[in-house]
Amino acid sequence: MKTWHSYEGHTERIKAVVETGLTGQEKDGNPMPEEMSIWLAKLGLFYGVPFSYLVPDNRMLPLEAMRFFQVDSNWAFYLQDGALSIGRNTSAATAHDQAWSQFVCTQVGRERVKVRRILKLQSSLQNENLSQNISGFLLRSAIVEGWSGLEVQGFASTEESQTPLPILRLERVADNVLLCLFAGIVECVELKEPAEELHFGADEQADGSYTKMLRGLDVGNYPLGTPLDYAQSVTVPFREGAGRVLDIDKLVGVLQDGLSKAKALGPHFTAAEFAVEMVESAQMGVFYHETGDAGEKHAAK
Repeated sequence: MKTWHSYEGHTERIKAVVETGLTGQEKDGNPMPEEMSIWLAKLGLFYGVPFSYLVPDNRMLPLEAMRFFQVDSNWAFYLQDGALSIGRNTSAATAHDQAWSQFVCTQVGRERVKVRRILKLQSSLQNENLSQNISGFLLRSAIVEGWSGLEVQGFASTEESQTPLPILRLERVADNVLLCLFAGIVECVELKEPAEELHFGADEQADGSYTKMLRGLDVGNYPLGTPLDYAQSVTVPFREGAGRVLDIDKLVGVLQDGLSKAKALGPHFTAAEFAVEMVESAQMGVFYHETGDAGEKHAAK
């Protein structure tokens, strides 16, 4: 004759078996295959999650906007639970999953940091104790599409000399939308142009022209590389009928004239002096997540 047990009693018996039947090594190790824990870790980082689940209305992420957010741990847990519920059609299976849920969550939390390194074919670091809190931002902007190698750093504080938060995911989820997830609560984000090499550049003006701020050449009162007084600048000339092709001969003359008027021109103006005037470092934008009486605000500099 079969003996039927209540669901609650069955659950408690399975939990007791899990708690008493595992050795110390098993408790500290992987309660499930690594392939499965990695898959669940990727799910917790929204791989495979439809974008409409993250941003249900386009008006929540308009053009040229950044939105900070923090991942709800309960939402993430039930996202994982939903994935594990496939084939769960008996009370015994439900009780089994409940008994193992804490071990599964712990293992998946440890695997999150491995996901990005696995995708980038990098080795994982050992003994990484990362925050289980996940935060991040969504950026919808033309710079996402224009700079495929955009560099990102996030910080838990706006104070200087802060260690960057580990990045769990950094990916373009659309041509002009960037998704970034951090291990920890981010308060400040730095976006930089890809610093791949030194390059020349000029500043675009509202009327479509380009200007270049003059720098000192260690002549007179202007140390090498420092901007001249009052941010003196010159207009950058282009070749006629050649679109955005610089007229280098005219540009050299314009730079010399500007430096001469400021009494910052030496006896020679070679390729080295030209490079000092024209070189540009990677540009950087800083965004702050601020929460006050008026709600969430975003600032950049």
